[in-house]
Amino acid sequence: MKRNNLIITLRHIARNKINSVLNIAGIALGTAAILLILEYISTEKSYNLFHTDKDQMYRLIYSNPEGSAWPEMEPGIGPLLKERLPAVAAYCRYEIGIAQGVVKVNNPAADPFRESAIGYADGNFFSFFSFPVKMGKAAALNEPFSCFLSEKAAAKYFQDQNPVGQTILLYNQFGEGSFRIGGIYTIPENSDIQYDIVFSLATFNVPSYLKENDWAAIHNLSSQYIQTMLKLAPGYSPHELEKQINTIRHSVIPGNDGTVLHLQPLTQMHLPKTFADSYPTFGNLRYICILGLVAILILCMAWFNYINLSTAQAIKRSNPTGICKVIGTSRNSLVGLYLTESIAINLLGLSFAIILIYLVQPLFNSLVQKELSLTSIKWNNVTLIGSVIFVSGVLLSGWYTAAHANPVGALKSE
Repeated sequence: MKRNNLIITLRHIARNKINSVLNIAGIALGTAAILLILEYISTEKSYNLFHTDKDQMYRLIYSNPEGSAWPEMEPGIGPLLKERLPAVAAYCRYEIGIAQGVVKVNNPAADPFRESAIGYADGNFFSFFSFPVKMGKAAALNEPFSCFLSEKAAAKYFQDQNPVGQTILLYNQFGEGSFRIGGIYTIPENSDIQYDIVFSLATFNVPSYLKENDWAAIHNLSSQYIQTMLKLAPGYSPHELEKQINTIRHSVIPGNDGTVLHLQPLTQMHLPKTFADSYPTFGNLRYICILGLVAILILCMAWFNYINLSTAQAIKRSNPTGICKVIGTSRNSLVGLYLTESIAINLLGLSFAIILIYLVQPLFNSLVQKELSLTSIKWNNVTLIGSVIFVSGVLLSGWYTAAHANPVGALKSE
């Protein structure tokens, strides 16, 4: 019977070309829309999850009684907490903004480039985070006047040459600095930390480089300009640790201004867990939820269109299906036929949706400013829910059409 259902379905699709094209086109457009949106949502949900110790990593966040929250803090906080709290297994500081300037290869003939996606970071940057070092040794970043280039920056400044061991010049608010290249690294696109070039924060320990910029001294407790990430030892409660952190902070920075330190999980640095989370993030949870609802609405509209057209066709087919019913065909068999048609139409729609996605993917990527593809869709709670909705829609749309068909009634009316 299943084989007969498939044959009947294919014949029905071939004989009713206009109706079939409308059904398949509606499903294809709806499915393509939801898959494109799912690419974006899945990528947003995957940010920062590639780090090996992500569940033990927390970003320090300041907040005040006025409701403001910010991640920049005094650079001396990290070393102080590591020294006094056994729960802090490691820390890593990195800044975003103060390193911006002009970079050029230490060669008179080289062209200078103004760079903004650069920063100073602690020497354990590549061991603390899971950013692969492709060339050189990660430990080289511990040395003053050392730096690492991303693969993109290495190609930009050195083309096909090996840059390790060569020097580049950085001109910014600290003056001119000559930095030796220690290696090349990669940072995944789904990382909130995006550096084209990482410069050694240990360079700020050199007075001749720091000059009069005492505010940037890496052990000061007066200037808030750097972000600090902590890695906690297993078995410690972040909530209890926050109390200890604030006790230490108030002991070294006296004053009752109401400012409080918090621990923001690395896994929630891009998207918060709930709408009530007031910590600064790089993504927008409300936007993601709205997109998800829009995707479901589009797909539901495609299914409603399918149900309406299929129900209309079922009326036209009442006589032949009524005859089948009269001669002994069970209602379950008829429901199976309609379900087979629903599955076939949706699978064809899905196939054309994939073709459509490949055609419009470059335009969509340009719109969202991300390099996405169908491989961007990861198996997580979002894709699980999406798959359940899709399969449920296929089955329900077929069942609804079968349930509202009355072939015997049509024969009686003849």
